[in-house]
Amino acid sequence: MTQGTQGTQGAQGTQGTQGAQGALVGLVLAGGSSRRFGRDKSTHPVDGVEMRIRVGLTLGGIAADVLLSAGADVCRSARERPVSEAWPFSACLEDVVENAGPLAGLHAAMAHVHRNGSKATHLLVAPCDMPWLSARSLQKLVSAASDDACDAAVAECDGRLTGVVGCYRVALLAALEAFLANAANGRSVERFLRSLRGVARIGLPPGEARNVNHPEDIPRT
Repeated sequence: MTQGTQGTQGAQGTQGTQGAQGALVGLVLAGGSSRRFGRDKSTHPVDGVEMRIRVGLTLGGIAADVLLSAGADVCRSARERPVSEAWPFSACLEDVVENAGPLAGLHAAMAHVHRNGSKATHLLVAPCDMPWLSARSLQKLVSAASDDACDAAVAECDGRLTGVVGCYRVALLAALEAFLANAANGRSVERFLRSLRGVARIGLPPGEARNVNHPEDIPRT
């Protein structure tokens, strides 16, 4: 199990405008196998921009720092890449907990924030395969998650919670580790959300709620 590859810090001027006071870190989830897509979909372009970059830039307009959750090969190649508009990620993180899906990416990012002594209180998460998410919708998650009664604020699509789009308290790290350590939990994002003391639901516009599973899910332009 590998703890992740630290990217080169810098070029913070390319990231973080509204709400980027250092209390918020962004995370793009791009560690899936992309079996239905047929190859690594995170690198597939939408409107000329790789999906992972597109989502990373959107997060970078809100968060002071953006992380990428990805596989070992991607993180090795990202080791010396500086932060820029072409690569908005300050670090690429491999999963520490194996076979835990999106929760593994969430865990690796929370652990990274703690390990680096960051003052960030919240982690804003989005998957690479939802490239039409807007900064406006993500900002609503951040605002809802700032309520002291909330552990997290997550997107709601067609009446169902979509935990891979959400804003989580970094202080949930210990609770997440305990959840992942219990095999009975099945490492389900939905079940983890049910274990929290307060979760705000924020509806996504239909156009933003789409995700890419197959190449034909991307409209031709």
